[in-house]
Amino acid sequence: MSGDYAYLAHSYTGLAVIDISAPIDPGTPVYEDTTGYARGIYLSGDYAYVADNNSGLAVIDISDPTNPGTPFYEPTTGNASDVYVSGDYAYVADGGSGLAVIDISDPTDPGTPFYEPTTGAAWGVYVSGDYA
Repeated sequence: MSGDYAYLAHSYTGLAVIDISAPIDPGTPVYEDTTGYARGIYLSGDYAYVADNNSGLAVIDISDPTNPGTPFYEPTTGNASDVYVSGDYAYVADGGSGLAVIDISDPTDPGTPFYEPTTGAAWGVYVSGDYA
């Protein structure tokens, strides 16, 4: 699919995709609803990984940005606010549950989260290094 796109975590609808191939005249957003409130997003390959607050991690096929796929979910115990993908893992800042690590080697069937609690609520995440 040609074109440049902006992908937004949109709190009321989930994923918003906007064609920005003409930056001063962006296209109309295309939405893919999620069940939670989208807070953070990370793109890797043909998938958008969305930190979807009380719904956990939502994984959306974006191989056709004009028609995103139905989300696949992996619930988390906290409130997912941010996500970073490295290799086969999604690292989720999960509010009061701390860090949630989810195997996404099969993006259509994310694994059960493993947690590392933090002393305060985790709202952002960045992974240093390559763990592919």
